[in-house]
Formats: sequence, C-alpha cells, structure tokens
Amino acid sequence: MHSCKGKKDCPKDSQDCIYDRCYYKYFCRDDECMSNSNSTLIYNKDSKVKGLIVDVCTPEAIKSKACSTPACNSNDECFSKSCINNICMSNNSLPIIRCSNDYVRGIPTMKCKRKAYEHCEKDDECFSGYCTDEKFCNDSHNVSKKNITVLTYLLKLVFGFSCIILIYTAIYKIKIYEDEEKYNLTVKKLSSEKYSSNTQNENAFNEFSLKNKNNIEINEVDISDS
Repeated sequence: MHSCKGKKDCPKDSQDCIYDRCYYKYFCRDDECMSNSNSTLIYNKDSKVKGLIVDVCTPEAIKSKACSTPACNSNDECFSKSCINNICMSNNSLPIIRCSNDYVRGIPTMKCKRKAYEHCEKDDECFSGYCTDEKFCNDSHNVSKKNITVLTYLLKLVFGFSCIILIYTAIYKIKIYEDEEKYNLTVKKLSSEKYSSNTQNENAFNEFSLKNKNNIEINEVDISDS
C-alpha cells in the first residue's frame, strides 16, 4: 500500500490518507472489484442510485430490522445480482467481499472478508469478525456479542473485586474497633486495680499509723502513772 502525507499523494481509487497510508475500500464479487470511491457505488444528493447498489441484506437481517438498501427494480441494479421486493439481497452463490486496509502485527496489509449483512456461518468469514446468531455479518460499527460478553464479565469481575475489598475493609475496621475496646477495657481494669491497691495500701498505712499512735499514747500513760 502507498505511503502518503495527504490525500493528494494517493491514487484516485483511494478513500483518503490515514496514518500515513492510502486507505482503500473495494467491493468484490468473484474476480470483479469496484472501488467505493467510484461514482457507480455511491448515491447522489437526490438519494437516487447511481449505477450498482453495493449494499445487501439477508432475510434474517431484514426481519431483525438491522438492514435496508436503496430500492432496486431489477437484479442488474444490485452488485449481488439479486433484487427481491425492491431490496438487494445477499446472494449465496455470489457473496460480496469487502477489501480494506488492515494491520497484522503492525504490518499494513489488505483484509478481504464478507461485507456487512452478507450471509455467513462463522466469525472469520466476516470483515467485522462477527457472524450473528441469525447468520449474517454484523456491521463493524456495532459492538459484537463477544465484546459485550467480555465487557459484562469484566464488569462482574470489577464489581466482585470491589465487594471483596469493601467486606475486607469493614472486617478490618471492626477488628480495629474491637481491639481498641479491649485495650480500653484493659487500661480501665488496670487503672481500677491500681486505684484499689493504692487505696488498700493507704488504708493499711493509716491503720498502722493509728495503731502506733495508740501504742505511743498507752506507753505515755504508763510512764506518767509510774
């Protein structure tokens, strides 16, 4: 693919210059390919189709209201060569392949897979990488079911981890509170015991002092009597 600094550096069939590379988008059926920049694949300002209609739908996509195409009147107006009820339909015998820029391990390459709303059986058949349960290629601009599943799993994982942290924090705070209560009770008990011991010692000392005082008084009386 051509390197570029701007759109003017790219060929006419290029869409634009993106990330210093000319960006291309082709739609192919068998060995026939048409550029998306070609006027035969775009609509004019009056919404009238110019040339072939490249969009397609499957019955399942129409049923799920996920798809529509410009109105067609004959098979020749559809790139898929299948016009049913004024809608260009996916043609299993002639699937439309989208080819656009892609990167594999950082190396620019051209990726070619079935375009949006083509019939599919598995994910790797689609340019978007997602084949729906209704068996049509999902639009690459939509979030695939796999991405939704992964996102849901990650959200559940984050929610569960957050709950674990909250529970652990609550238990930790309760334990700290209980330890503080035990410490306060121990300090209070020790203070009470110390106060009781001091009171007992003081009482004993007072009792001893009183007893000695009485003995002294008795001795003084005995001496005076003598």
